[in-house]
Amino acid sequence: MNELSIITNYIITQFSANTMVNTIAFEKTQEMDYQKGNIYPLVNIDILNSVVTPNDVQVNYTITVVEARDVDNELNNDKIYSSNLIDNLNECHSIASRFISVLQGQNNDELIEINTLSEIRFLKLYNALDGVRWDIRLS
Repeated sequence: MNELSIITNYIITQFSANTMVNTIAFEKTQEMDYQKGNIYPLVNIDILNSVVTPNDVQVNYTITVVEARDVDNELNNDKIYSSNLIDNLNECHSIASRFISVLQGQNNDELIEINTLSEIRFLKLYNALDGVRWDIRLS
């Protein structure tokens, strides 16, 4: 099995083991499937490119975790809690931080390591979804 398969399968396995995750997709970030038939939270794994060094192969990914926004249609003057925005961001951030923590602990038999990690960006009402997105380079 080659390096791309090993690293990508590891990522999929980690998200599959998380009971909070319902759907895992492997698509270009711009072409993510936002169909209502998806069961959220959805994790999308977008493989971007690789760098080959004398010591290892490094692969860049953009990972997105999203949850559907529930909007309260009743007349409500509450501007803060009239939707589940905070709950969605919290749930998606928890999924992201759990994944990153496992990798930072280097608790894997494949010896996969984080080379670079971007900040976690919050998505709010992104195609009627809320969530997080980050870039990561693994070797």
